[in-house]
Amino acid sequence: RAVMKLLFVEDDANNAGKITSDLAIRHHEIKIFRARSFTSGLECLVRSGVEISGVILDMSMPSYDNSSEAPEHFAGRDLLQQCKMRRIFKPTVVVTMLDRFGSGGAQLTLEQLDKQLMEKFSPNYLGVVYFSSVNDLWKNELSQFIKQMEEWKS
Repeated sequence: RAVMKLLFVEDDANNAGKITSDLAIRHHEIKIFRARSFTSGLECLVRSGVEISGVILDMSMPSYDNSSEAPEHFAGRDLLQQCKMRRIFKPTVVVTMLDRFGSGGAQLTLEQLDKQLMEKFSPNYLGVVYFSSVNDLWKNELSQFIKQMEEWKS
């Protein structure tokens, strides 16, 4: 079985470590490339998109690596939009610790965001996993999405 190369766009090193460790245990045929911001994620997809089999995407992240700015609420959605415009079609799952995004009238619940992403970016967008450090439900959910990614091209 060929190695599946995933791009993991996540700015939080602690969360990235937990998720990457779990994926390494459950899926031996995966190699993970990590980007820490919207810009480095997009650069990786543009530069080596052919090699990338799928994307695990945080929703809120900074625009640039090592940025002191607050994370952009919808950077993950913006990255999906950039991929669509550039015709980069990769199966993508969003992994997030947040259950609300944005602020004021533009605020979305996780369910609303999932529905919006499904409408705009299907079939590339597979779904969302709610990451929690207090329970392990996310592990099986993410594994199911990884299996969908494996079957995506075949």
